[in-house]
Amino acid sequence: MRFFVVVLLVSLAVFVSPVIKPACGQKNKPAGQPRSDFSCLAGRPGIPGLHGTPGAPGRDGRDGRPGTQGKQGPRGFHGTPGKQGPPGAPGIPGPKGPKGDAGPKGEKGEPGARGFSAYSNWKECSWINIDEGKDNGLIRDCVFQKKYNNSILHVYWNGNLRIHNCNDCCKRWFFTFNGAECKGPRAIDGIVYMAKGVGHNIHRVRHIEGHCDKIHKGPVRVGFNVGNCAGYGNVDAKTGWNSNSRLFVEEVPRPQPYKMRFFVVVLLVSLAVFVSPAIKPACGQKNKQAGQSTSCLVGRPGIPGLHGTPGAPGRDGRDGRPGTQGKQGPRGFDGTPGKQGPPGAAGPPGNTGPQGPKGDAGPKGEKGEPGARGFSAYSNWKECSWTKISEGKDNGLIRDCLFRKNFTDSILHVYWNGDFRIYDCNVCCKRWFFTFNGAECKTPRAIDGTLYLRKGKGTEDIHRVRHIEGHCDKIHKGPVRVGFNVGNCAGYGTADAHTGWNSNSRLFVEEVPRPQQ
Repeated sequence: MRFFVVVLLVSLAVFVSPVIKPACGQKNKPAGQPRSDFSCLAGRPGIPGLHGTPGAPGRDGRDGRPGTQGKQGPRGFHGTPGKQGPPGAPGIPGPKGPKGDAGPKGEKGEPGARGFSAYSNWKECSWINIDEGKDNGLIRDCVFQKKYNNSILHVYWNGNLRIHNCNDCCKRWFFTFNGAECKGPRAIDGIVYMAKGVGHNIHRVRHIEGHCDKIHKGPVRVGFNVGNCAGYGNVDAKTGWNSNSRLFVEEVPRPQPYKMRFFVVVLLVSLAVFVSPAIKPACGQKNKQAGQSTSCLVGRPGIPGLHGTPGAPGRDGRDGRPGTQGKQGPRGFDGTPGKQGPPGAAGPPGNTGPQGPKGDAGPKGEKGEPGARGFSAYSNWKECSWTKISEGKDNGLIRDCLFRKNFTDSILHVYWNGDFRIYDCNVCCKRWFFTFNGAECKTPRAIDGTLYLRKGKGTEDIHRVRHIEGHCDKIHKGPVRVGFNVGNCAGYGTADAHTGWNSNSRLFVEEVPRPQQ
């Protein structure tokens, strides 16, 4: 019903409203119209009408006043990174951090190159133009401080020596230690000899070198002297003319040991081989011929023989006579223990008991004073020497020295110091050289020295101390037989050679590390 009521009211409003408007609510009536007492009652407000057609939009209004600042909005997204700015000033270093934990143990490194010896003790005394005319006595000396009793002294002299204006004459230069010549192994010397030297005045640089054992530690006065050769008288000698002279002293470790057992075994075997055949025919003959008498020394008793085969067992023997009364029988069993007696007097102290268990380790002691320096942990050398070998060979081995080399990549340093000469020939030459296990050195090259005479027939027999020295590479480790030999020079025939006359000769061998590249 509400629907119909609403429709009715709307219809009344539409059709009645135009009639009511002219009669009600007029403010000014036209003049001449009759006055009416008609009155209208105000009805309820009508239902709002429908919206009219929208008018044209008005013009934009003026800008309003700036509003108050709003609250901060949420943070925006990250922008693209800008270009890197210039470096800033260095900051203040921070505090040192705590020590980190120890890292794992590293792998074993490669062996380092060999260093110098921790111990070295040497001295060189030198003089210029000493021009010493002494024929006998001390030329110069050098005081050396030896630090060990069991060490060796290595010495050499290098300088000018000569004899003058004499025939069949000889002088000898030699070392002394605190006034005495070397005894272990033998004297260190060199000679100069001339067969025909009247009118000759031949100055030459000479080198005399060797090793001496059994010299006490402490100050040692090493002297270089001149004197007469054995079997010869005095002649005019001169030392150090117009040149520099040097006396070198060095303390070195002991050489590799000489193996005497080998020589003893060789001697015993030789006796067994050569003496046994001579003894057998003379001793132990069962049938001697008439008229022969043979005596043999009684030898030691032989080794007892083996036991023979056991014999068959014998028969049982007869019963023996009654025996004598036996000895007293064994003691009976112990009785029951008696009552405990009063305590006895205190006895003497007993023996010390066994050692107790090891106690705890005590606190670490203070650091001791550093010890004295010792010799190098590695030293390997040997010197073989001979007295008056007077070897007349013109070709072949003069002497050799067996050396034990400890490393494959090491070098052998060798020298020969002694007398050699050629004689009674013109335009002649001889060569002295080293061999290693029978072959000359190839790396870097042979170690040799030559003597040459242009006119020596019937006149020259000049003995001089000579020195040949060098190093040889690529020699295997183990035993090495180092030989000193004589032979012909290239392009020359044979001639009369002589080595080691009336003096001492030395062959020195030393194993040394590799040189610098």
